[in-house]
Amino acid sequence: ADERRQRGRAEQRLIETTEVLNRSPAVTFVWRDEPGWLIEQVSDNVRRLVGYTPDELIGGAMPFAELIHPDDRHRVAAQRGMSARDGGGIGSHPPYRLVSRTGGEVWVDEALLPPRDEEDRGRIHGIVIDITARHRAQTEVRRLTQLSEGLLGTINDGVGILDADDGWE
Repeated sequence: ADERRQRGRAEQRLIETTEVLNRSPAVTFVWRDEPGWLIEQVSDNVRRLVGYTPDELIGGAMPFAELIHPDDRHRVAAQRGMSARDGGGIGSHPPYRLVSRTGGEVWVDEALLPPRDEEDRGRIHGIVIDITARHRAQTEVRRLTQLSEGLLGTINDGVGILDADDGWE
C-alpha cells in the first residue's frame, strides 16, 4: 500500500511538472544525432513555438533541420557537430531562427544536454526557448544607437547650454 501511494505521488508530480513545462516558453526535444535530427520526443508546447503538433514532428514526419531557417542550417549543423566532438557536454550556441507553420521567423536559443548513459548515445536532449521578442528589442536598440550616433556625428557647430537665470554658457 505504501509503495502504491509513493508511486501515485511520483506520478502526480510528473503530471504537474509536465503541465508547468507545457505552460512555459521552454520546449523540450529529444533528437536523433544524425543528419536532419529526427525528432523522437517533443513537449506539447511546441505548438506555440512553431505551430506544429508533436505528432506532426515526431518520427521523421518533419526532421528538425527542416524547421531551421535555410540561412542558419549550415551554422547550426557545424555548431552541433562541434558539441558532439567536444564530448557531448552541455552546449549552447548563438541564437538561430526556426520557420513556423505560417512561414514566420522564430528566433530561438537552445541548450543541449549530454547523453545520460551509454543507451542514450546517438540522441540529443535539448531545450529550445523562443527569444523573438528579445531579439527584436535588441535589434531596435542597435538601430536607435546607430541613428543617434549618426545624428550626433553631424553636429559641426558648438553646443551651448542656456541657463534661464544666467543666459548662455
